[in-house]
Amino acid sequence: MLSGDVNKTLHDPYSIVLTESTGKALFGSENPMGKKVRVDNQQDFVVGAVIRDLPRNSSFSFNYVLPFAFDIAANDWVKRAQTNWGNYSFQTFVALEPAANVAEVDARMSAVLKKYNPSAWKSSREELFLHPMSDWHLYSDFKNGKEDGGFIDYVRLFSIIGVLVLLIACVNFMNLSTARSEKRAREVGVRKVMGSLRRDLIVQFLVESTVITLVAAVIALGLVEAALPFFNTLTNSAVSIPWASGLFWAIMVGYVLGTALLAGARPAFFLSSFRPVKVLKGGHGYRWSRTKPERGTKLWLKFSVGRGASSAEEGPGGTAVHVQCGADHQHAADLPPGAVREGPAEGV
Repeated sequence: MLSGDVNKTLHDPYSIVLTESTGKALFGSENPMGKKVRVDNQQDFVVGAVIRDLPRNSSFSFNYVLPFAFDIAANDWVKRAQTNWGNYSFQTFVALEPAANVAEVDARMSAVLKKYNPSAWKSSREELFLHPMSDWHLYSDFKNGKEDGGFIDYVRLFSIIGVLVLLIACVNFMNLSTARSEKRAREVGVRKVMGSLRRDLIVQFLVESTVITLVAAVIALGLVEAALPFFNTLTNSAVSIPWASGLFWAIMVGYVLGTALLAGARPAFFLSSFRPVKVLKGGHGYRWSRTKPERGTKLWLKFSVGRGASSAEEGPGGTAVHVQCGADHQHAADLPPGAVREGPAEGV
């Protein structure tokens, strides 16, 4: 609230509440309080209050607020709708007391239509229920009066894709570390001869993996921060990295440590298993053998994960287009060689 009284303004049918940016757009640097604003070139309203602009990520978006009393005075159907329990033209917002029991209030509201509109309720069995504002954005779809997903489905979808891509990166890191094993073999052999234990070498390689993962995370955050302004302009959104959130940093630390452990575990145990005698004599010195089944398992894992991510990206829409395009292949055999199909493709 910047100026005025919102409660008093909203009880006056011919008063209006402006946002800060709207007030500046209409009156410049002047104080808009008490001045008239014509809405839709039909009705004049007196500015009774000015409020701050709502955040861009708010579920509400408006430039001004008119009292509901004006709709009642100006439109007969609105006045009649006040006592019509079968009219669902308006959203109703309820502010509960801090000590209120949500489940109890919800249970009492479910019987409102049965009480005040029994004849219609017998045929429709409709019920009123509360939907918390915290769930509006992610859980906005309903089926038969029950929550049935919403934007949370996209959050889960892209989370799965991100995990699968991260898993592919971990497998690639394992392959690269194992491929460089011959360059690290003499180092491992010398350190074992000097008295290093296998667990010391495992810790060393895991720390190296953690440092690489940490550097990658810092670079990734920097790239995301640099790309966010362009992304927000493209999507007309206000996405930002919550630098001040403790939960965000806890998740980031968990991802870094988890990724470092997942990607660095096998190389650490593999490199630390080298036999110093064979290494220093010029041999490979490792006890594990990279057999064809092992390489085949890695390739199978990467292919499966990549295909899973691709299928997730396609989604139902991609599958439908694929099926519809493929359905026309059965007619290709009926066309003469060199024939070109004219007209739009059906079903695409």
